[in-house]
Amino acid sequence: MLRALTGMVMGASLFAMPAVAQSTISTVLSGEASGFQVMNSTTPDAFSFTAQTDVEPDGIPVASDEITIAGITEEVTASVADLGTGGSPKISVEGGQYTAGTVQVNAGDRLRVSILPDIGTFDQTYQARVTIGGGSAIFEVTTRAADTTPDGLVNFASVTNQEPNTLVASVDQTITGLEAPAAVSVSAAAGTPQVSFDEGVTWVASGTVANNGTVRVRLTS
Repeated sequence: MLRALTGMVMGASLFAMPAVAQSTISTVLSGEASGFQVMNSTTPDAFSFTAQTDVEPDGIPVASDEITIAGITEEVTASVADLGTGGSPKISVEGGQYTAGTVQVNAGDRLRVSILPDIGTFDQTYQARVTIGGGSAIFEVTTRAADTTPDGLVNFASVTNQEPNTLVASVDQTITGLEAPAAVSVSAAAGTPQVSFDEGVTWVASGTVANNGTVRVRLTS
């Protein structure tokens, strides 16, 4: 009799337990889901800056396109660093003053970075790394190539009635309009042409001339 009664009690327990167990499991899952949703993030969504090219080397800061910070759930530090190329990089948040120091940013904040090209430094690339929390990107600025085409045409006056087998030199021509030294070469079908720079006594087949420098040419008649 005792054995039968025990079986009946156990049977009653088996019928009652599933409802309690189901309620308990539901509560645990709900708690876990909520825990994942509120987890903090200090790494923003991926961001990037468009490289700027053919920039004038005039000593005026070049600003990047504006990015909006997203993906972080708490305030993080943002900073900018020169990657060894110069340019004094700085950052601005929400249209504020540019600074080379660190700033605090939140999701939804707008950020720009600027680079300052050196005056008269052509064909130079500057790079700055922008770090926001656990993410980073590079802003790159490249100045344009220097103009090495002289102003106008360089004409050497013809010389006639010269003795055969004689070295004959032109007058000096001043070269203007150059932003950087320009390559100079000379060629001819005959006469072993050569050039001399800045009224020098050395004659060569090629070389370079700076702005406002002089060039003359000679041939053997």
